[in-house]
Amino acid sequence: MPVRLGFYAGWDPASYASLEKNGTILTHIAPEWFSITGVPPVLTAKPDERVLAYVQDHGVKLMPQVTNLHRQWHPEAIESLLMADAQKQRAFCEELVSGLRDIDAAGAVLDFQEVDPSYRDAFSDFLETIGTVFHESDLELWLCIPPGDDIALYNLDELAQSVDRFVALLYDENGEDDSPGPIASMHWFRTWLDVLTAHGQPSQWVVG
Repeated sequence: MPVRLGFYAGWDPASYASLEKNGTILTHIAPEWFSITGVPPVLTAKPDERVLAYVQDHGVKLMPQVTNLHRQWHPEAIESLLMADAQKQRAFCEELVSGLRDIDAAGAVLDFQEVDPSYRDAFSDFLETIGTVFHESDLELWLCIPPGDDIALYNLDELAQSVDRFVALLYDENGEDDSPGPIASMHWFRTWLDVLTAHGQPSQWVVG
């Protein structure tokens, strides 16, 4: 079955109008509702009742984003979690599962950025823990993969054993801090697509 995932930014008033216009072609929606910040890390959830009602009425699967973003990226929150003992990690995962169950989500899309690549092995181990807790609760675990230098954090072959789907963030080739250029030139897009999809199964990849 094809996957058509839509991201939803609640801070943008145009997002709900776009959802109403395009929601019927979506299979999954990932609203930015869960964030992890601080040391020790704190999980915050801010569901939107309008979106909850929409997905229930239209049969779209709810896959909230879980990020370390609040005004800016907070890598220290994720790094602190990666260094925590197994009991604390599992407790955190169970807290996340509880929050997802409260809103009848099908799973979650993790988007952790600016984490130091030196945590690569610990990151893979932590994703294995999350995957185990999620799958025990019949929840899907999806993981956003950014191209560029940040790819060093992700051991995709190991992560493919824990993650149900990868979401390739194939945009932002050039951003507001760069010289003028395309968001995703065709050569850049195809090159990174080939690099990423060489790992895991093709059916695991959702391409943005």
